[in-house]
Amino acid sequence: MSGSSAPSLVAMLMGGGTKPVVTPTRTPSLSLPLSPGYPNADTRSITREEHEDARQVARDIAKTKQYDISMKLRKKVEMLFAHLKRILGLGRFRLRGPCGANDEFLLAATAQNLRKLAKIFPALQQMRKA
Repeated sequence: MSGSSAPSLVAMLMGGGTKPVVTPTRTPSLSLPLSPGYPNADTRSITREEHEDARQVARDIAKTKQYDISMKLRKKVEMLFAHLKRILGLGRFRLRGPCGANDEFLLAATAQNLRKLAKIFPALQQMRKA
């Protein structure tokens, strides 16, 4: 169904979809046709998604400095959770119930913090050995 101007099923279910925004006309001064797909049409409509304004707002936010800072902070947090899941084996809790899950998560987070501290203060470990 590619090339069809009919709105998608999701757009129809959500009560909208596409709406024509611009209808350029073919003028005799243009030497190029509008498109090979419209040989007999004098006009064609260029559709714009119903939620394109919201997408544009999101694109504008993504260009700000605050967004870059937020993404750097988010990456740090996501990397910590990825380390918990892959390295420390916290992809699935072994203990049942909210208390068990809380205890297991706190234990894994404590182990992660201790590993981080060991990397920050390696000189203290060497001084204790001597």
